Amino acid sequence: MKKTILTTLISLVVILISSCSKDSNNENNTNQNNSLIGKWEFFSTTENGVTHDDYNPFGCSRSFLEYKDNNTMTENHFNNIPSPCNIHIYPNNYTFDGTTIKIIYSSTSSFNSTVLTLNSTTLVTSTYGGSVIKTYKCIFRWYWPPNSNLKWPP
Repeated sequence: MKKTILTTLISLVVILISSCSKDSNNENNTNQNNSLIGKWEFFSTTENGVTHDDYNPFGCSRSFLEYKDNNTMTENHFNNIPSPCNIHIYPNNYTFDGTTIKIIYSSTSSFNSTVLTLNSTTLVTSTYGGSVIKTYKCIFRWYWPPNSNLKWPP
């Protein structure tokens, strides 16, 4: 009887210890996503070596991307249709593995960008085999990593 109780207790302890261990993959994904979370204003585009400013020709704010911590994001584009400074908001899902941002438009449509630079002030991505480089400037950070030397404003 004592052996059965001892065996059961040891088994329970082993199960509890193994079930409470941290999932490092999930933790890494969370940390990577946290560095992307925030609002990123369109700043410039380089296509085939030619750079142009992504200002808004209508006198509106610059368009921006907003990444949230629940793997949703919005593309926010200002234009002059149907009225001046009209904003069009496109909600999507995304994944980020530290290297690639995958914007998921639907179950059959997505778009990948390779991250070249990501820090507290700047996001630079590459698409179309490197022929298009997009630079974004941080306009708002939702997440500040603990023990970080990131300061606001960025």
